[in-house]
This record gives sequence, structure tokens and C-alpha cells, in this order.
Amino acid sequence: MAQPTVSTGKAGALKITLTKEQQQNLLAAVIFVGFVIFAYVKWWLIPVNNQYKEKVKILEQKKKDLQDAREMVAKYAEFMRRASEIDKKVDFIYKRLPKTFILSDVIKDVTKAATQNNINVITFEPEQKIINKGEYKEYEIKINFSSNYRNLGQFLTNLGYIERLITPSKIDIQKRKDSSVTDSSQNINTTMVLKVYTLSE
Repeated sequence: MAQPTVSTGKAGALKITLTKEQQQNLLAAVIFVGFVIFAYVKWWLIPVNNQYKEKVKILEQKKKDLQDAREMVAKYAEFMRRASEIDKKVDFIYKRLPKTFILSDVIKDVTKAATQNNINVITFEPEQKIINKGEYKEYEIKINFSSNYRNLGQFLTNLGYIERLITPSKIDIQKRKDSSVTDSSQNINTTMVLKVYTLSE
């Protein structure tokens, strides 16, 4: 194989002269190296880089999904807590405002509150008319009994503690004047209307 010719030019400059075959070999080497670099970049570096970017993207999405899942779990616990509170409130409302009116149950509750305060209810007179208020219905029961002011006040208070909603109205209090009354615990006669409520269907 021919060797390149080395000579010294003017001012001592080194001059290398390549043969035609050497020039072709050098050109082939440059083309080969260029192809190797091109192949490395196109078929390895770029695909690997794209795979890396895709994996990073997938990882970021998984992190986001995980964060969303954690937030969902936290919100679910809060949702269940609120749902439980709502259920309790709804249950309380249905107890205060049931959908049905059962006179015997009302009489039992009112009689119990009266007995606790030494009151003997003389009459229960349910009104036949039902007042429809739209979202609820109103029933009226007229009652009459004897007591004193203290027991009357405690009885009215106890009516508010009955589970279902019962409100007194049209209260009429009269001092008993008959000579047979000697007991101060029965010195007034009271008539009132009890309003009982139910939810409309």
C-alpha cells in the first residue's frame, strides 16, 4: 500500500500529499463514520430518548392518578361522614314528622306527659278536619284537663320533648270556682288544641 508523501514547503510548513487511493479510503472512512453516527442517532439514541420521554409521561400520569385516588379516598371518607349526618337528620325529621297519623299513639304520648305532671286529661276530641299545608298535614285534637299553673307549665314543656312534633294552641285557662275544689293542685281548668303534624305523601 502506498504511503502518503511528506514534504516541507516554504517557511518550514508541513505538506502531506495523499495518493488517489488514500483519498478514496479517507472519504470512505468519513462516510462510514458518518453513517455509524447517523445510525446511532436514528436507530438507537432517538428511539431510546422517545421511550424515556414516554416512560416519564406514563410515570407522571401514574403519579397524577395516584394523587387523584388519594384525594378520592379522602373525599369518600368525608362523603360517608356527611351522608351519615344526613341520614341521622332525615331519620330525626321522619320521627318528628311521620307520614302517618295514628290517634292512639298520640293519645298515649300526651297522656304520658300529663301523668308525669299530675294531670288527668278529662277529654280528647279529635277534629275531623285535616289541614293540608302542602309539604305537611295538620291534625287538631282538643283536650280538657284540671291542674295548677306549675303543672301546666311543666306539661307544656314535656310536650316539646315528645318524639313526634306536637304543638299546643288556643290555650284557654279558667280559674275553677266550684266549692268542691279544695286541692290547690287542681285549681285551674285548661282547654287547648294540640296540633299534630305528618309529612304529605
